[in-house]
Amino acid sequence: MSETTQYLVNKNDFSDLRVVKTPLPQLQKGEALIRIGRVAFTANNISYALAGESLGYWKFFPPAGDRNTHGLIPVWGYGEVEAENDSGLEIGESVFGYWPMASHWIVQPGSVKPHRFMDSAEHRAALPGIYNNYRRVAKEEMEDRSYGDRQSLLFPLVGTAFGIFDWLQTEGRGQAAQIVLTSASSKTALGLAFLAKNKSDLKVIGLTSPGNREATEKIGFYHQVLSYDDLEKITQAPTIIVDMAGNGGLSAKLHRHLGDNMLREARVGATHADKVFAVDGIIKERSFFFFLPSHAAKRQPETDGAFLKDMLAFSSEFARQSDGWLDIVDGETAALYEKVRTGSIAPNQGAILSLS
Repeated sequence: MSETTQYLVNKNDFSDLRVVKTPLPQLQKGEALIRIGRVAFTANNISYALAGESLGYWKFFPPAGDRNTHGLIPVWGYGEVEAENDSGLEIGESVFGYWPMASHWIVQPGSVKPHRFMDSAEHRAALPGIYNNYRRVAKEEMEDRSYGDRQSLLFPLVGTAFGIFDWLQTEGRGQAAQIVLTSASSKTALGLAFLAKNKSDLKVIGLTSPGNREATEKIGFYHQVLSYDDLEKITQAPTIIVDMAGNGGLSAKLHRHLGDNMLREARVGATHADKVFAVDGIIKERSFFFFLPSHAAKRQPETDGAFLKDMLAFSSEFARQSDGWLDIVDGETAALYEKVRTGSIAPNQGAILSLS
């Protein structure tokens, strides 16, 4: 392979997706060339682009061409070692992890173990370690492509859900009797609802758009699903809010409705939290921005390394049960990208891109 296909996104206009072919440099000692295959693309990946500057997501995969105007959005999924130069990896083996929207990428494997490795590229050293960790995949897992697609879709999303639930269990719940999730049809919210409903005694309430309410209700992970217009129907009881919508006006309405019963709000995915929390009506002192890499960095040593293992185990469990409600949608990359970008994916659908 002498060239790679890169799907470059205009940092100031995400509707501008360009397909560019660029030469690959010769492999240096300690490097491996990965052919990137089927990867997931969700609203979470659009969040990476939105937070590209503030949280550093554009820094993971420097593209060819003008890096000031265009970037490679990170995605999660599977790749295969196509070539290597004393890297510790084997040609033909499958790996799972964090990739650019491109057909190929060169990694510098470090801390290579039988089941995992880290990308030790110099430019990634200061970036959150959770994104630099890659899993060497057993052949048995690759035989079930449906599971692989679901794992790609759900791991980064329900990984965040696992982290939030861990925060609730260890420090965040307090005296809460119920939890309210906004953007309840999102995969992250569904993962958290699944955990909270099955592993706690919290009443789990989902808020979503009127058009998504029925489909979200049918999935069965919530005790109650309401549309945003009906939030006044939320029972007055000590409440934790987990906001996936990033809508300051919505949060203010919830805070005003619940008053003293609003114990904490964890905002997930907000790129400018200070501005959002400054909206009139928000109880700022009881609101904060939840960032999974920071929580994982704290909990990993506290659990003697069990946190990430447990997160992976839950994502695998959740992926395997999702065939009852999650439909895989695949197709041409640019068309699917646009469908996700514009919010045209239903709650029970997940988009998979084939990058090579």
